[in-house]
Amino acid sequence: MSLLKIENRAISEISSVHQEYILTRFNLVIKRYSDEILEEKILNVIIKTLFSAGVKDSNDSKVITFLRENLLIDLKKPKYNHLTFEEFELAMYKGVRREYGIYMGVNIQTIHSWLNEFINSQERKNALKEFNQKLDSYKSEDKSLPPNPEGQKKVIEIYKQIQAKPINYTDKIVPKEIRKPIEKSERDIFIQKCFMEFYELWKKESVPSAVGKFINFNGKIIDEVEYCEMKLKELPTFKIIE
Repeated sequence: MSLLKIENRAISEISSVHQEYILTRFNLVIKRYSDEILEEKILNVIIKTLFSAGVKDSNDSKVITFLRENLLIDLKKPKYNHLTFEEFELAMYKGVRREYGIYMGVNIQTIHSWLNEFINSQERKNALKEFNQKLDSYKSEDKSLPPNPEGQKKVIEIYKQIQAKPINYTDKIVPKEIRKPIEKSERDIFIQKCFMEFYELWKKESVPSAVGKFINFNGKIIDEVEYCEMKLKELPTFKIIE
């Protein structure tokens, strides 16, 4: 997950109950995963959800296989594929804890109900609205934000707490040697390229500094993160959408 300073600032200043909805948006959307990797990730969430629910047959391979195969198909449908996998995982987490009504067992019908409740929840809509309002207000200032490494650390810690997985159940099911690497979102790939571009520019003509790397870009003295922010604003996906 790559977050820019302007996004760190917006996330750190929105209400705490909204942060988890926003942080899960900064990930690869479901439709970008290969079937192989998506299947492994679904498997992990299913088993974790069954354990959380205290289901007696949580090790029943037939139940797990049925849920995994059906969700692999369903999550690829247009209704859900705009979500990130972490949002699906958050919906499952909230659903099994009865935040979306009375618990009726872990089955396909219930999971779809949880997903619909998650997508249409007023709390999620309010979170997206609050974040985008903060983002717009900071962008309208039309000036570079000062470096804030502590803010980045804070956001990462919040994200870790929300996404904490005490047990990785696939460790016992999928051998380490055949597990697939995590795919990166197009946004993260773009940001990596921006940092590489900055470094090449810095090697050619740097601005002397004892506190970091700076270049003169279009008449402004900027560091690598500010350079990346300027480039990212050129993309239509800079704002978080539903």
